[in-house]
Amino acid sequence: MSNENTPQDECHRPAVGGPVERMVRRGERRERTMKVRELVQWLAAFEDQDAEVEVVQHSSGSGYYEQGGTASVVKFDPAEHADYTDLRGNPHIKPDAPYFEARTLLLGEMNA
Repeated sequence: MSNENTPQDECHRPAVGGPVERMVRRGERRERTMKVRELVQWLAAFEDQDAEVEVVQHSSGSGYYEQGGTASVVKFDPAEHADYTDLRGNPHIKPDAPYFEARTLLLGEMNA
């Protein structure tokens, strides 16, 4: 999460002084990723520790007008909005696949 394009005034201050992102290579594609320990560090440095945490919840669409579904902001509930996936040792994922040996933490909810 880079702060280089964020407005810098008293109403719009970055939570952290510098970027906490890095580029990694999985398979053939490059993407930005953040490790859980970096997220914890970023949250610990967040200025307003009493701010309420919200996440995006996606609901699948039904019918013509909701083909892509809808997204809404909801209060964060770890029981509903945190999904850890560990794909280490999965024999069905080949070594050249993007998610080979991947471990991910999804915050939010897909297809609720």
